[in-house]
Amino acid sequence: MDWLLPGIAAAVGLLLLALVVRVLLPSKQEPELEKIEEDCSGSFPRLPGALPHLPEWLLAERDPPYDLREFFAPIPAEENAAPLYLEALAEFHGDAAVCLHPSQRAAARQAAEARVRVFEEVFDSATSTIRPNSNLDAIERALAPFDAGFAKIALAQTRPRCAFELSPEMPITHMPAIRQLALAAQLRVLRDCHHREFDRAIDTVEMMLRTIRDLQYRGHLMAQIFASLFQNKTAAMVSCLAREDGLTVNRLERLIDLLDGHNRAMLLFPLAEGIRMEYVVIRMGLHDIEHRTGSFSLVGLQRVSRIWKRRFRSIGEVLTHSSTIGGYLGKSRPPRRRATQYDAKLRKMTAADFEVEARYCNLFCKEAIAVAELPFEKQGGQQFRLEQLQRSSFLLPALWGVYPRIGIPIARGQAMIGAALCVAAVRRWILGNADKPPDLDTALAAAGIEVPLLDPFSEKPYQLSFNEDKIQIHWEDAEPYVA
Repeated sequence: MDWLLPGIAAAVGLLLLALVVRVLLPSKQEPELEKIEEDCSGSFPRLPGALPHLPEWLLAERDPPYDLREFFAPIPAEENAAPLYLEALAEFHGDAAVCLHPSQRAAARQAAEARVRVFEEVFDSATSTIRPNSNLDAIERALAPFDAGFAKIALAQTRPRCAFELSPEMPITHMPAIRQLALAAQLRVLRDCHHREFDRAIDTVEMMLRTIRDLQYRGHLMAQIFASLFQNKTAAMVSCLAREDGLTVNRLERLIDLLDGHNRAMLLFPLAEGIRMEYVVIRMGLHDIEHRTGSFSLVGLQRVSRIWKRRFRSIGEVLTHSSTIGGYLGKSRPPRRRATQYDAKLRKMTAADFEVEARYCNLFCKEAIAVAELPFEKQGGQQFRLEQLQRSSFLLPALWGVYPRIGIPIARGQAMIGAALCVAAVRRWILGNADKPPDLDTALAAAGIEVPLLDPFSEKPYQLSFNEDKIQIHWEDAEPYVA
């Protein structure tokens, strides 16, 4: 048996992953830049440049767009899974080695890169398929080096909560490792289904669902995108499991409980969560531009140059570059200004001018959060208003883009998990009754799911149909394809 999912989900997911890696993450080509001494004090693992707490001037901000103290309430160290996640992710991709202590990085990066090379000989990350002529022994050799990483993920998930630190300059350093984790998990499930190790495959689905929720909490916009792509891949894993003839009703019920629990536990508005995190980065950027501190001090410009692998000699050059980032992800085109135009304007700006910029930043964030918490079908009509508000500011268009379509992959990820839940419920009905259910709500209700189950795009119920023995789940998004 099989099931149908929206056809453009995989294509968009792969495109976004490629664009994030190529456009938003720095290239590996190193320019000749002055070496900057790193602060090695404090605890590791941690994101580069992570802040232990928000600066007091920000906490004292007048009329912030949301309650900063409540949003960034500290999590007790013994409850926070984030440091253990970072240690685990260093097993999956060399880029995550930068989160480790400097004395460990070189060896960790080299070992992770070797694991990925072996893995890519067997699994095509572009298509998420096993390469032709890859036998079971080759698959085992590709997966075995990641066993330690999966064990560390399991250890991290024994902690009840997770909040990654605020890292204004490098908030998505660990995302390539997250992507590799998802690819390795997908191959794991394919292998376990082949060996009929269904309980182990369901364990991997459970791990993926928890990782999605941990990425969403206090996650930047790109973390929300990656979490949505994780949901796409997890739905594909459920597809692999649901069509296996040896799957029992009890195992399907465990899958249903996991998916339903995930739907209940995950953030209701992940896009709004991403906007809240972006606000802090942008607001701190405005403060640093005004006072020539942080990323926009002389040392900060050198540090940003090292991160982006290109030399920035002035704040204007950074702003010109940042205004071009994200165009491939559907960002509205900001006003085109040269670096010299930014630098000339900045030299004339007063404290009062920066106060106006801060007010626009706060207002824009407040409005963007309100739009992100609207039903999806109503969000599109508000984007022009956001764009006009953003362009009332001089600096905001270069620092904070308007992405009219960025809610689509996030909503699609939620829709995919809902579709996976529908498939598991229908499959359970068929196994238990030796017949197809009369309708989707009957199958869902019999599995203990509250009905109707609504898709996040239209807020209308999912639809069920069959094509011979294939289970087809439809919703108002795009034409489906066979997963």
